Amino acid sequence: MFSEQEQRTIDKAIEIIESKARKNALTFNYRSELCKFLQMKLAHHTREVFSVIYLNVHNEMLNYEEVFLGTVSHASVHPREIAKKALDCGAESVILAHNHPSGSLQVSASDECVTENIQSALRTLDIGVQDHIIVSHRGTTSFVDLNLL
Repeated sequence: MFSEQEQRTIDKAIEIIESKARKNALTFNYRSELCKFLQMKLAHHTREVFSVIYLNVHNEMLNYEEVFLGTVSHASVHPREIAKKALDCGAESVILAHNHPSGSLQVSASDECVTENIQSALRTLDIGVQDHIIVSHRGTTSFVDLNLL
């Protein structure tokens, strides 16, 4: 999708953002910033990648992690793993994200079910789910914007 030089530039931008996040507790003040970040991280993948942004009480990013790698149309997601990682880094809440390599920005029944399962597992630990964002090369779709969360 990207030339080798373009991909190196994107990778460098991501490295700078993540470095800033680790040093200065990056806060996404606007949904557009968050969506741009997630598009840089996920839109180029040819397989589904499910990622989580772990946030502290001030909505500052503690960690970004690509936790599950799937096929071209599906990624197996295990709420238990997300819960463990959230506890390990002391997260107050999370933002879920995954890509659709097909380019579709539609929320599937499977996407809704996975989100519900994760939200249920994290709720018992007093960890909130702030949003679930679907990413493709065409843009992003937010569960919050669709009133699904």
